Amino acid sequence: MADRPALLVALLAIATTGCVVDQQRTEQLRRGPGASATSPSGSASTRSATGSSASLPDEPIARPVLGGTTASRVSVSVQSLGPITYDGMSVPMVSPDGLFIATQTPPAPRRQWRLAIDGEPAPRGEPMPTVAIARLRDNLALPAQSTEVFDHDAPILLGRDAGPRGVLIESPRPDGSRWIGMASWSDQQAAVTWLVRGRAVAAHAVLGPAGGLLYARRPANDALARFSLVHRDPAGVERVLELPDAHLVYPLLAPDQRHATCLAVADSGAIALLLIDLSTASMGTPGRVVRRYDLASAGGLEGAAQIVAASQSAVAGLSAADALATGSPLPTSDPMPGLGPFFFHPAMDRMAAIDAHRRTLVALAPGSVAAADAGDGRALCSTPDGLVLWTPGPQAGRGTATRVLSEDYLPRRTASTDRPFVLLAPARRSPTSLTAYGLVPR
Repeated sequence: MADRPALLVALLAIATTGCVVDQQRTEQLRRGPGASATSPSGSASTRSATGSSASLPDEPIARPVLGGTTASRVSVSVQSLGPITYDGMSVPMVSPDGLFIATQTPPAPRRQWRLAIDGEPAPRGEPMPTVAIARLRDNLALPAQSTEVFDHDAPILLGRDAGPRGVLIESPRPDGSRWIGMASWSDQQAAVTWLVRGRAVAAHAVLGPAGGLLYARRPANDALARFSLVHRDPAGVERVLELPDAHLVYPLLAPDQRHATCLAVADSGAIALLLIDLSTASMGTPGRVVRRYDLASAGGLEGAAQIVAASQSAVAGLSAADALATGSPLPTSDPMPGLGPFFFHPAMDRMAAIDAHRRTLVALAPGSVAAADAGDGRALCSTPDGLVLWTPGPQAGRGTATRVLSEDYLPRRTASTDRPFVLLAPARRSPTSLTAYGLVPR
């Protein structure tokens, strides 16, 4: 690992459609107050081609996993799926079946496009950012094929989520608005369907329950306007949550499809995570805020983007029974609900997850910079010591780390039994190259 770029620099500290890398910003985030939980008071086309010490929650961390058993070993097979070119900034999106990958093509989009904030227009003639969709290859002897999603008049940015039909994309328009669309999974020609198309700035989208959509929205061309959280249900009905003194940005859906999170970025720059029960939607709001976790006293929108840079929203089609097999005996009771959403906790200096079933915060492996749900209340974590399977214990911040691989791959979860995880590793000599691997339990 000595000559391999650290994931915190090469992958984590980058945003999806809105993350930036900034060491000074990271230090600002690490000086946050720690965690606490309280009750709440166009037209696109395609073409082929810390200052303070970490603070852990006072409340119990979730539940003892697997009735007190822990993983003693993990046996896996790893298959190379070939090199991937990306912009060096945006974490690629993997299809739920593990067959396709979508990337932001180099060069990286402008800062204001990534963060969905107002900025200077691009100079005339500047190439517009595009998104590439490629099939992950089982046989590296076969030629690589991909299709490019582009618009001559506006940038096409890689979104934050993907479903069985396609990957989300976003497009800042010349009039200051921003659209949300979906590009179908294809290495030949990816059809684009625009899901949100209007005069507002619509950004940070993820897929909602039963085909809905969660995203942030604000008026266009208004630097003082705050983002609100929008939940559009499958029937097209929109419910809005807003705060008078904070942006609501970067939503994520929990595996139970009932809860969602978003980041509240106060006018002061402080960042908190809100847990929302979507089943309590009423009076035009998406649902009741049932927990609030303070994450950082500073950081603003850029810091918020970094917190969710390596996050993955709920994977469509993934069952609680789809757990990473280990050498430990499995219980006879039903599988535990999956953990998530996952996010980087600045004060803890590690990844954390929401246990939506118990509405608690779960601290993951120390030093972890990325994580994915491994089933049965466990998480696959990327750490300085390699890729580990983390089994949380009954005490805050305690657990068992079982090494899976010796290098710090970034894991992406899928719903495929043949390829339940896709791992991404930075290339040694190129800042815009990754290698993808398929990981399968044995």
